[in-house]
Amino acid sequence: MPFQTYWSSQRFNLMRGDGGDSLFARVCTYETLVVGGAFVALSAASEPLVRIFADQRYASAAALVPWIAAAYVVRTLAAQFRTVFLVGGRPDLEARVVLVGAGVCLAGYAALIPSLHLWGAVAATFMGFFAMLVYGFYEAQRLKRYPYEFRRLSAVGVASLVCLLLSVSTGFIAGPYAAAAVGIAAFPCVLAALGFLDPHEKALLTKAFRALA
Repeated sequence: MPFQTYWSSQRFNLMRGDGGDSLFARVCTYETLVVGGAFVALSAASEPLVRIFADQRYASAAALVPWIAAAYVVRTLAAQFRTVFLVGGRPDLEARVVLVGAGVCLAGYAALIPSLHLWGAVAATFMGFFAMLVYGFYEAQRLKRYPYEFRRLSAVGVASLVCLLLSVSTGFIAGPYAAAAVGIAAFPCVLAALGFLDPHEKALLTKAFRALA
């Protein structure tokens, strides 16, 4: 992800500067927003995308897309929270969290793939990333508490799930292309309804829309 490449080169100076704690928390919020939006887009449009880019024999793979996308949302957030270890001079914690995640993932592969096959691999991957997210966040908070915007992070999670449900429901009634359109279009609307934007962001968006009008 291009952002992660840029962030890796800048995080030490930014997080150790004035207002670094608040900046890091805001970066986590915006990254969650981006990956949440990507999750909704990929999940809602999974069937049309598979139809366009793959042979009809692989149509059933569309069912895997939301789960794989969710796993990589978790992975991205886990990596962002683990930034605290490197900035705080504790690479040993980074290694410990990665090893725990790898152990959970490998155990999941061994236990689930023989019986569930491809679904077992997806489940084990998700479990490994989720273990890194939970354990990494726990250790990061013990090392240093940052003012994360939990209300806004929760809003992204709720909006993502609501839009996925809307997409699935629409798909039963109007087909996969309508499902994709509804799911994607609903995401910013649900976020707005949940009060995701702060006053400064609302002012910036209003200014941008007026400039385009």
